[in-house]
Amino acid sequence: LMASLLHFGEGDVVVQPKVSYPTYEIGTQLAGAQTLKVDDVADADSWKDVPGVKAVWVNSPCNPTGEVLSAEQMAGIVRVARAIGAVVLSDECYALMQWEDDVAEVDADTLASTPCALRADVCGGSAEGVLVLYSLSKQSNMAGYRTALIAGDRSLIGPMAAYRKQIGQIIPGPVQAAMAAGLRDFDAVKTQHSRYQERLGMLVSALRAYGYCTDMPQGALYVWVKAKSGDCWEDLRQLAEIGIVASPGEFYGAPECLRFSATASDAAIASAAERLAR
Repeated sequence: LMASLLHFGEGDVVVQPKVSYPTYEIGTQLAGAQTLKVDDVADADSWKDVPGVKAVWVNSPCNPTGEVLSAEQMAGIVRVARAIGAVVLSDECYALMQWEDDVAEVDADTLASTPCALRADVCGGSAEGVLVLYSLSKQSNMAGYRTALIAGDRSLIGPMAAYRKQIGQIIPGPVQAAMAAGLRDFDAVKTQHSRYQERLGMLVSALRAYGYCTDMPQGALYVWVKAKSGDCWEDLRQLAEIGIVASPGEFYGAPECLRFSATASDAAIASAAERLAR
């Protein structure tokens, strides 16, 4: 609903990564605005001079690719977006799910986070023109609760909150209570983090054994691979023969790829890995 909540419409342009979560494009279409897909949103030259740009979607870590943007890249996006009067929409629901050896270490009190658009070295200490979207669906495995939040520019969030009240989008009280409990339960978050890391490692090893060229993703909960046949649907047909269903890359803008998810149960992941490795 972001494009609608910002009252975008005909003639307005929303920038997004060419390979990305499909709801960004759908949300723009629902508002009646236009989508501009670019190879890399951090390459501001690809969108800064396009007439009508009103917002830029950033997703780091990325669904489906797992790519993580650096603080410097994020800061560049914020700087250019402000210069042209566009809003940065930073989807950071996988922020605690990063897997590079030098940053993914867990200690007793914290988990490393990927760079946030509201971090001082990214936004310059001001939330102007920046909206960060965060969800408990990943870190706390609460996808069915629809628990999420928006943080950032008060001048944008205030009208959004008023608008949402009138269209029945207030999070119900019991769900808010569950969300508060989830945010306080850091032990559960660490457990999920370790569980996803182990599952991803198992998937990567099995997919390699099956013939895919892949490594541990930088972040998020998916293994993104090039289709062995060159076409996601042919690979999916072959995988279905051994009882495995992945997501076709065509859904994300890349029909030559597939996405394997670590959100299945431990038993399901282990079973799939066994079949892939045969």
